[in-house]
Amino acid sequence: MKEVKILGITSSQRIDEFPEVKTFIEQGVDVEFANWRGFFVNASVPAEKVMLYRKMFKQLHSSVSWQKSRKKHHWQPLFLEGAQLAAFLTEQERMMQQALFNLEIE
Repeated sequence: MKEVKILGITSSQRIDEFPEVKTFIEQGVDVEFANWRGFFVNASVPAEKVMLYRKMFKQLHSSVSWQKSRKKHHWQPLFLEGAQLAAFLTEQERMMQQALFNLEIE
């Protein structure tokens, strides 16, 4: 049986589940990002339908079953929408481009 070695954590701080694993920032790699999922719709979707989706996802996010799944998989709470989501995605793209640009391939 082979073991997997975690090389680093992409969050800004170490996580409780793996306290011995350093963040990439601690290792001198200036990158921080989340492994996130998103729900996107085409710009032509009517505003009332977008609002319905937002309401549905807010309800799902606060549901007991989602909280159980989050806890089981050690997922951090992260629910963003609108301008806050757009700003987050812009920053994520910038950090990923920087990280990929700075990769050293041996």
